[in-house]
Amino acid sequence: MEQLIFKDYMKSNIGHQKDSSTIITLIIKQISRGRFELVDNICEVQILLKGERRTVILSNTIKLQEFREEMVWVSPKEPSLDLLYNNIGLNKEPLLIFLKNYQDQFYKLGTEFETEYWYKLYSKTEIKDGMRELYQAGWIDYEKQLENDTIIYDELGVCGIWAMPYHMLLKCFNESCKERYGDKLFILKTVSECRYIDDGKEIIGDRFEVIEKYDLNSIEDMGKLFEHLLNLEKNEHETKISELNAKIRNLESENTKALYKQKYLCNEIDRYARRRWGFLIIGIICGIIMCIFM
Repeated sequence: MEQLIFKDYMKSNIGHQKDSSTIITLIIKQISRGRFELVDNICEVQILLKGERRTVILSNTIKLQEFREEMVWVSPKEPSLDLLYNNIGLNKEPLLIFLKNYQDQFYKLGTEFETEYWYKLYSKTEIKDGMRELYQAGWIDYEKQLENDTIIYDELGVCGIWAMPYHMLLKCFNESCKERYGDKLFILKTVSECRYIDDGKEIIGDRFEVIEKYDLNSIEDMGKLFEHLLNLEKNEHETKISELNAKIRNLESENTKALYKQKYLCNEIDRYARRRWGFLIIGIICGIIMCIFM
């Protein structure tokens, strides 16, 4: 497999090569998704260039801020790019150290998302759409993958597949999304041994387990879907109520302890005052007795 050197394609390189913008875009998007390997002081990134798989090499000869400057030219934007760009900030670490920290922090095992559901629109037939091509969103025959298993996966194993959280799903119930992505919907779970990046608006990984699927043109399926969403809302509210009740109980417990301490201190003050007055009276009596006998 042909290896490319990232630095050869940077805007700062006067002799940068053909397809530089495309290659830089593909590399940076892959890195933003956590999809790279750090081996022997180099970073290896897999990209698909004109249908061919290529490996791109990055090293510490590239300064982190130089890498960040290259991100300005990446288009179209994706949520993971914002995640990467914002985490670089004014950081001055060596590039590979930053990338390791980024991957450690955000590229997580599926077990860390095991309580969460994810949602994906899809189509049983291939969709031709300019925006899909712009984002390199290739079509996958998920129905065929599900004939013998409950797992959907990225067949090329390069870019991964996308799914969205509950709050983003509610923004996708429109004809535009159905035309672009499909009129079918998966409810998904992460796979424990796979890694994923969650940028807040989508999650990206190689494989997902299909929990349920719905036809958005079916009234019956839509009813089941809304029931699922209502249960999620109910569970979320019940969780929040439980958390609030726990906080109230803790506050009540703290208040009880505080009142007990206050009462204890008041009693101690009273006892101290009584002892003080007792000693004073004893002192006066002793003084009077000494005066009488003198």
